[in-house]
Amino acid sequence: MQEAAAKGLGEHLARHIANMRGARCGDAHVYRTEKRLEKLFRECGWKQLRDITADSFEAWRGKNLGKSAKTINDFLGVARTFLKGIVQKEWLEVNPLQSVKMITGKGKATLERRAFTDAEMRRLLGVAGPRQVVYLTAVQTGIRRGALGQLVWDDLILDSDLPQVRVRALTAKKGKLQIIPLCNELAAVLKMIRPVAVDGGDLVFHEMPSMAQFRADLKAAGIEERNQLGQVVVFHSLRHTFITNLNRAGVAPRAAMELAGHSHMSLTMNVYTDANLLPLVSSVQKLPHFCGALPQMLPQATGANSYLLAQAGTEYQHAATHEEPANIGSNHALAEAGVVCHETAEPPIVVATPTKKSGCSPMVSGRRFR
Repeated sequence: MQEAAAKGLGEHLARHIANMRGARCGDAHVYRTEKRLEKLFRECGWKQLRDITADSFEAWRGKNLGKSAKTINDFLGVARTFLKGIVQKEWLEVNPLQSVKMITGKGKATLERRAFTDAEMRRLLGVAGPRQVVYLTAVQTGIRRGALGQLVWDDLILDSDLPQVRVRALTAKKGKLQIIPLCNELAAVLKMIRPVAVDGGDLVFHEMPSMAQFRADLKAAGIEERNQLGQVVVFHSLRHTFITNLNRAGVAPRAAMELAGHSHMSLTMNVYTDANLLPLVSSVQKLPHFCGALPQMLPQATGANSYLLAQAGTEYQHAATHEEPANIGSNHALAEAGVVCHETAEPPIVVATPTKKSGCSPMVSGRRFR
């Protein structure tokens, strides 16, 4: 323990990363673990094992309140796993972070991202200049910014009837190879920018837009970063737009999940699909119509905007008046068989069912229905 305590954390981290690779952990997972631990060591001031304490981690967590609960818990998780290996080698008696509790929040993001509308996307592409192809590739494939910046020409299959892009396991978030078909529009644009004498290992995008450039493009396109609902647009919104547009196009949810590279359907449907852009109105109009199949329930017009649906055997008498019925909207009075309903200039409202004696009228109230 004394020897381990004298060693720097960098040496312990190198051994931990080597063990992860030996256990065949995904390259992307290993990379994220290493970067998160390096960030913790640097920002918490940890240089040796004895520097790692629950108090110092909680102090770091208090300075990073802007991060989501999921992100903070991810940092705590990788640190605990790192220290668990140290304890198993008997270089520490106990895990100093074992008593630190996870933040409750169910992984909900601190900022709610939204997708771009079609009009916003066209305006953004119109002002982006040399960044047009980057934005277009992101919105037509859903590839994350980090993976986009590492695409090489060998990852693109453009001279084929089925053009596609391969996101290598090393750059994919899940650490698995993902193959995404390309739409004809994007494939044609990528062909146009491909150099004549291209090396397959060359980067497709030599310079990715910085956050400052992206915000400048938003401003030039007249797109607000935050709308009245508090939703924001960031570079990752291009991925949200891709997945939302798949839903709008009627793509099967399972296919959309595969194209997005997600492991859970709820992530595709609930997080990355912007419900505000779904065709809800036109979807309702596609519902089947039932009145034509049930002639006995066809409405009988009693005014410009009011209908009375009466069951068989109900006697309906219209009063000698030209006034519109007092009901506002499309109220329907449903009368039971054997009940005589008289409509006057100020129609009553049925508030009780009729008695079992034949010929009895239902109890009514003289108040107007509003």
